[in-house]
Amino acid sequence: MKQTILSIVGLLLCLNCFSQERDHRASLDYLNQSIEYPFITEKNIDGLCFITLSNNFDYYQNPILLTDKDNQQIASIEFVDTLGIITTFKGRQFRSYDNSNPFKPWLWVDNPDYLRLTFECTDSIGNFYKVRLNESEFAWIKKTDENFKKETIENFVLKWTSEPMKLDFNRLINPLKKEPKSDSENIDNPEQGKYKIWEATSLEIFGDWIKIKTIMDEIGWIKWRDGNKVLIRMYYAC
Repeated sequence: MKQTILSIVGLLLCLNCFSQERDHRASLDYLNQSIEYPFITEKNIDGLCFITLSNNFDYYQNPILLTDKDNQQIASIEFVDTLGIITTFKGRQFRSYDNSNPFKPWLWVDNPDYLRLTFECTDSIGNFYKVRLNESEFAWIKKTDENFKKETIENFVLKWTSEPMKLDFNRLINPLKKEPKSDSENIDNPEQGKYKIWEATSLEIFGDWIKIKTIMDEIGWIKWRDGNKVLIRMYYAC
């Protein structure tokens, strides 16, 4: 009887492993073959840090207000029941997913169900953070404004790539390493010849390197940036 039970347990474990491997292959197939979701790395990071909405800010109840260096309102973002997220930028209104909207901060997802807003801080002057709204325009956020918080670039990246979030990377040009240095030994996988884009979750960050656990449960290091160029894609929703 004991031997029978052990055999059944062993069989169930094998079936579970097979099912997981099949799911992992399906995910890798999608990442590497999807036309609708091609691999694109995040925007370059040139700033000092990120400025994000505070944890307790409720955009359903309160508008987000942004001013220029003369304290004149330059933009507002608010939720309207019948319309969703409305962005007013320099007097013009834009609804969600409007590609003509010139309001383009570092991270901007104007989905009313999970709004994402992150500004790249380019300077810290006195009581203000200077943040980028698009390629040429800026807003000034008071350091005492409780609707916003400062995040280091490293903490931001770790937050959006660790469980339950994920990241993708190009294993062909950014190989998995045993240690966080360029001359470290590669961790190879027999599937990497077939799949160049891989999914992973982050475990820790060290300078330009990030320790990850791949979809195949390998643990190692990849570069998440090279200078100001970001080398990974981050997930902003589960």
